[in-house]
Amino acid sequence: SKGNLVLKGIPGALEALLEALYNMTEGTAGKKWAKTIFPWFASITILVLLANWMELIPGVDSIGMIEHAETAGYGIQHLPLGLATLVNPAVTANGYQLIPFVRVVSTDLNFTVALAIIAVIAVQVVGIRAQGLNYFTKFWNVKTFFSKPIFGVIDWGVGILELVSEFSKVLSFAFRLFGNIFAGSVLLFVIGSLVPVFAQSIFYLLEFFVGAIQAFVFGLLATTFMAQATQGHGGEHHEEAHA
Repeated sequence: SKGNLVLKGIPGALEALLEALYNMTEGTAGKKWAKTIFPWFASITILVLLANWMELIPGVDSIGMIEHAETAGYGIQHLPLGLATLVNPAVTANGYQLIPFVRVVSTDLNFTVALAIIAVIAVQVVGIRAQGLNYFTKFWNVKTFFSKPIFGVIDWGVGILELVSEFSKVLSFAFRLFGNIFAGSVLLFVIGSLVPVFAQSIFYLLEFFVGAIQAFVFGLLATTFMAQATQGHGGEHHEEAHA
C-alpha cells in the first residue's frame, strides 16, 4: 500500500536530510547544475558531520596509553585492575601524557587539509565542466592586455589575486574546521575534569550543534564556490536553464 512506501525512523530522517541538502543545492547553483554539485555537497556535509560528532562518543580522546611527557605533563593516579588516570594539576617534571587510541578525526590537520584540497579541486572540475578552457581566463586574463593597456593590467592583476584566493581557500577550509572542533574537544575535556558528569550534558548539546553547523558551513561554502565556478567571467556569463 501507499502507506508502506513512506520511510520512517532513521531512513526517513536520512531522506529528509538529503532532500533538504538537494533543495539548498538547487537554490544556490540552480537546477541546471544541482545534479552535478549535489553529490559533492551531500558527501562532504555528511562526512564532516559524522567526523565532528565523534567527539561526543565516550572514550574518544580520553582512553589510551599513558606515557612519560617530554616536557611538562600531568600527575598520575593508579586505579584498581591495573588502570590509571591523569590528574591535575600539571607537573613540570616527571609528568605523564595521554596518547588516545581514537582521536576525533576533525582535530587532525591531515584530515581537514586533505578534505579542503578535495573540495577546492572539485570547484575547479565543476568550473571546467561548465566553461571549458575559458575557465582558466579567471586566473590568467590577458585578452585586453595590449588593446586596453591600463585595464588589461588591472584584469591581469585581478586574475593573479583570484589564483592566490584559490590556494587560500584550502587554508580557510582546513583551519576553520580544525579550530572549531579542536576547541570543542578541549572544552569537553576541561569541563569533564572540573564538574560532575551530569553537568557536562549542556556542553555535549552545545558541541552537538557546533559539529552540525560546522559541517553545513563547510559543505555550503564548497557548494557556493562550485556555483560561482559555473559562471563566466569578464562579461561571458553562461545562462542557466531555469525550468
